[in-house]
Amino acid sequence: MKILRERFSSKGYRVFCVPEAATLTVHGGGNVVLNGLELGVKLESERLLMKIQLSLEQYFLKLASMSDMPSLILYDRGLVDGCAYITAEERDAIYDQ
Repeated sequence: MKILRERFSSKGYRVFCVPEAATLTVHGGGNVVLNGLELGVKLESERLLMKIQLSLEQYFLKLASMSDMPSLILYDRGLVDGCAYITAEERDAIYDQ
């Protein structure tokens, strides 16, 4: 991402890098280890992470739309990343909420 940011910034783009919510949680001292958690707790944790990630992505999209320069948005993983850590059934249960 650093290389992309530098390359496109030098070409006149405003480059936004959207952080990953799970990484922010870990750096903030939160425990995002979901293995071994009761299913309801695991699903609620993933649902909250997805909600935070979606808010981050929407926020940076809005910032880019307000920019007076052409913009590029880079995502450090992103909303669907959490799906790699849960089953399809768990994902569907989160989406149904």
